[in-house]
Amino acid sequence: MANLLWTIDRFESDRAVVEPATGDTLEVPRAFLPARSREADVLRVSAEPGSDTAAWLLALDREETRRRRAQAQRERDALGRRDPGGDVTL
Repeated sequence: MANLLWTIDRFESDRAVVEPATGDTLEVPRAFLPARSREADVLRVSAEPGSDTAAWLLALDREETRRRRAQAQRERDALGRRDPGGDVTL
């Protein structure tokens, strides 16, 4: 069984653009995602291949989503501390 992490990049109408760890993007019908999915949520994707069918399970990984959001906030805060403010001279 494969176990992957996808990040929801954005929604476009009835499609979701998701980003696997490879950095590529995939379009998935929005109806295939958990109902409470939001942009930047992390999905844990499991695949069960069979001889005549294959099943995919997409589950929200709330803990990984929280971890990534906290890391992004720390990075934004660090950038803000280095910004001297004022006008930009080109």
